[in-house]
Amino acid sequence: MKSPFQRVLASSRLRHLLLLGIDGLVGALSLWLAMLLRFEGAIPDVWHVALPRLLILIILARVISSYLFRVHRWSFRFSGLMDGARVGISGVFGTGLFILGVYFLRPTGPPRSVVVMELLLSTAALAMFRFLPRVAWLYRMDRSRSRRGDVLRTLIVGAGSAGEMLLRDLNRSDEHSYRVMGFVDDDPSKKGSIVSGKPVLGGVADLPELVRRLEVGKLLIA
Repeated sequence: MKSPFQRVLASSRLRHLLLLGIDGLVGALSLWLAMLLRFEGAIPDVWHVALPRLLILIILARVISSYLFRVHRWSFRFSGLMDGARVGISGVFGTGLFILGVYFLRPTGPPRSVVVMELLLSTAALAMFRFLPRVAWLYRMDRSRSRRGDVLRTLIVGAGSAGEMLLRDLNRSDEHSYRVMGFVDDDPSKKGSIVSGKPVLGGVADLPELVRRLEVGKLLIA
């Protein structure tokens, strides 16, 4: 039987509402923490009076910006670079909404340093909240494959966009026995670089030595 939390995650509508609520809460916590950092833990009385209204404004700003940029419709498993860019743009837009709200509603506005710190804190927290589950899931999948008895140590030939896409597809699935050790590519400028977490180990001419040293059982050509 599913727990209430599992039922929430299973419903896309409830999951989206939960993410919007978390985004608003992150904004409020970030603003409060930014005030504490700005005033070294002792927020003056004048800010204590204005803080409740400022917290309401930042919650509304973060929820509206997340909704407009659809970062509440998040796929924890298939998120990528463009999704990360949307989180950053949403963060900047939310800060703009907050500044407009302060200007028109006339509560005592926070110092500019607090606004900047809130933007940095909330954007970092929103990105971590969205990407850490995927990183943890990929790490768990890789560890699980490494412990399997039928695992095949694998090299991908080609460290370009096709090779990177192939690695992503392999990482997303546990229905295979490939454990990717790295890439080989004849472009010397790529040697030693990291592609989606895996190193470029050398060129095609290095394959015999790499296969022997790493005990590679499979080559995938991209």
